[in-house]
Amino acid sequence: MFLRLFFLPLLLLAIASLAEADGGNIHITGNLTAQSCTVDGATDFTLSLGTVDRADLPSVGSTANQVGLNIPLSCISGTKVIIQIDGTSISDNNTVMVNTGTAEGVGTQLLEPNNNNRPVPLGSSWTIIENSQTSEVITLGARFYRTGDVVPGTVNATATYTLSYE
Repeated sequence: MFLRLFFLPLLLLAIASLAEADGGNIHITGNLTAQSCTVDGATDFTLSLGTVDRADLPSVGSTANQVGLNIPLSCISGTKVIIQIDGTSISDNNTVMVNTGTAEGVGTQLLEPNNNNRPVPLGSSWTIIENSQTSEVITLGARFYRTGDVVPGTVNATATYTLSYE
């Protein structure tokens, strides 16, 4: 009997230790967005300004060879579309993109044709569509812009566009 009384508490202690368990927290995270518009087709575009003679850019600030770009969208009707254009500008004019090609004295500008061909200030955003239909087109333009003494060569520039919706 003594052995039973001795082993019974030990057995109960062993069983109690088996009942212990570890616990922790479960954290759930996520984001909710309202994708109001999508770009139809490719999202990257290449614009060719063609070839221009330096005589077509007679002085600093002159422009040449404007071309257009259409970005087609599918939208939920009534969406406000805001666009931001980012890129590297020359030091004294944030509407002229730095030329990364071999030509000198020339850069490029992006334009907003629906606003009297207003040059787009890099790093800024604006409402480009106030109240969308289900199918919309964002229209932009691009052109050469003389910045200094011209040396012939290639002209290249890259800008990034970001669309946001309200």
